[in-house]
Amino acid sequence: GNNYAPHATAGGVVFHADRAGNDDVMWKETGSEITPNYLTTNPADDRHPCLAPGDSLVAFASDRSGNWDIWLMHASGESHGLWQLTSNVADETQPAFNPGGDLVAFHRSGVGIVAADVVSRLEYQITANPTDTEPCWSPSGMEIAFSRELAGEYHIWKTSNVPDTAVEETTWGFIKALHR
Repeated sequence: GNNYAPHATAGGVVFHADRAGNDDVMWKETGSEITPNYLTTNPADDRHPCLAPGDSLVAFASDRSGNWDIWLMHASGESHGLWQLTSNVADETQPAFNPGGDLVAFHRSGVGIVAADVVSRLEYQITANPTDTEPCWSPSGMEIAFSRELAGEYHIWKTSNVPDTAVEETTWGFIKALHR
């Protein structure tokens, strides 16, 4: 089968693969000759896995609820703990944990980049451009880099407006260009 979207840590790599006829999240230990483990086995598609710091949780996008939402599971797999982080009617994909492991940034279709608190599920709109995708946290957790489409080309941008406490939505959306 095909393997996609790897996210590596010191312990191993999570990725999604279509080996079973649909997309499942898989795990392979670093340096292991053993066949990768299935972390999800639901007949729905599960894509874009991301490990939390410390390899304790995996965030991923799944269409198991009827549209693409962000789900969290224990790093040992969905049978050891699984819960839905988002439940918006818009599709949500491309999750990325912050360095503290308490926030997950993701792309929301028609909106841009949003972050959700892992425990409270409070959401914070980070950007307001629907073409903003592929969020990536800085090592300090103070900035998020992302792709933005302009005139048919994608460029890398960043924002320094990341949630560390609940703030009013009007403060979000300050965007600076990194690369043109």
